[in-house]
Amino acid sequence: MSFSVQDDTALLDVRRAALEASEKPVKYTWKDFSINGEIQTSAKYRLTVLDEAVKRPPEEFRQAYPNFVWRKVAGLRDIRVHEDYAADLELIWQVINEDVRTLESTVSGILKAHYVPFEEDL
Repeated sequence: MSFSVQDDTALLDVRRAALEASEKPVKYTWKDFSINGEIQTSAKYRLTVLDEAVKRPPEEFRQAYPNFVWRKVAGLRDIRVHEDYAADLELIWQVINEDVRTLESTVSGILKAHYVPFEEDL
């Protein structure tokens, strides 16, 4: 599959948003996260940004990588919009600590495989 500049940019945005989404919350324990509204708000905001970034790569591209957690990450905003404060914190914690890291690692691998340069650490 060949990448367009637009695809490259979309994937770089996904990678950057994934790194930012997992950056701050992972410095805390589950207990800290579950009782600290500021950390929760930050995590929810960063996941919303990631949600938008994940929707940018074209459908054709997303279909080429079906093992990706596209839908799970993209569906988080829907949970937040419909349930807002009742959103499942355990789900958010899991996504940040597991799925977002998998997403970032997979996107980095795809970018490297297609020789798209990116900064190792933002």
